[in-house]
Amino acid sequence: MRTWPWWSLASAALVAAACGARPRPALTAGADPPPRASWYVEYDATGTQRLAQELRGEARAVAPVDGGVVVVGDNGARLTRLHARAVGLDRSGRVRWEHEFEGLRLSVALAAVGHGDTVYVAGDTPYVGEADVFVARLSAETGAVLWTRVLERPGVERCARLALAEDGGCVVAFSEWTGMTQRPTVIELDPQGKQRRRTALSRGGACLDVVRGPEGASVLSDATGVAGFRLTVLDATGRERAADTFPPRGLAFTACRLLAPDLVAGSTAPRRSGDNREWAAALWRVTGAGAAEHIRGPAMRVDDAARLADGAVLLAGWSTAVVDGSWLPYVAVMEPDGTPRWASAPSTPATARRSVRGACEVADGGVAVVLREEAW
Repeated sequence: MRTWPWWSLASAALVAAACGARPRPALTAGADPPPRASWYVEYDATGTQRLAQELRGEARAVAPVDGGVVVVGDNGARLTRLHARAVGLDRSGRVRWEHEFEGLRLSVALAAVGHGDTVYVAGDTPYVGEADVFVARLSAETGAVLWTRVLERPGVERCARLALAEDGGCVVAFSEWTGMTQRPTVIELDPQGKQRRRTALSRGGACLDVVRGPEGASVLSDATGVAGFRLTVLDATGRERAADTFPPRGLAFTACRLLAPDLVAGSTAPRRSGDNREWAAALWRVTGAGAAEHIRGPAMRVDDAARLADGAVLLAGWSTAVVDGSWLPYVAVMEPDGTPRWASAPSTPATARRSVRGACEVADGGVAVVLREEAW
């Protein structure tokens, strides 16, 4: 079993202690709460932090595009004025453009995927109540909206992830509630936003992620009633070809990302443990029907992950170290076999408690994460 060096967690604790916490201004009766700050943080290929850029609103995901990245989330307003928001940053972290989806009531952007000089954005509208999923395509250079589509369906839908189709279209995966039943659903759109096909999976569970390949799509969901995850393979026409459940024996498991059709990232802990300090990042490499190899990573809870161009894995979430009663945001890169490459706690000017909301690879082998302040 691989272990991570003690100094990686110790350095994270020291950075967080040095950052401290910024006092929050007092509220007056009827006043809006102070806006939460979001941060875009970038590392070079060696794990050295090179950028920390404060952003308006609440960041929830980040995606690379030509010339920089796009950060998506919402404007941080109260519910009556809540709108999804996208921000384009250049390679130096400067804001190139900002766009709020004011025509989408109570909307929040939750996923993004870049395609050359355009970017797809998806989320929920409204974010509370009878929600539908929306998908939009924007110019990555100017933020101009090329088209927006709301996928109106009976019941409640919750957006999960986006993936690129082979011809530059997109695949959106979401959970669809009908009564008390939750079912993963996948819709594929062409580059102009026209729906090609829709597939509601035969087995229930929360939809977590989707990847698209030349022969079809693979969908990651949790396995209802089982402490594990499920992988469902769709053929090129959207029909289910196979579905396997992978229960990690003796471990509690939270899956978060499907890095490849046969590679899942998440976190594990002893099944009966209630101690967050026992959580560890994990990869599960599928080796056969219902069988997967467990690869242990650093001591952390994983909220997002990405596969880098050289095959390494980017992990982002919470360290198990606690400073001043708070879990630390944490970023790590490891080799596919679990060998550590580097790890760090993102350093920003003094803020309130922060959490990592999204992660991606950027130009020249670097990586980026977005963080937001938490109200608790």
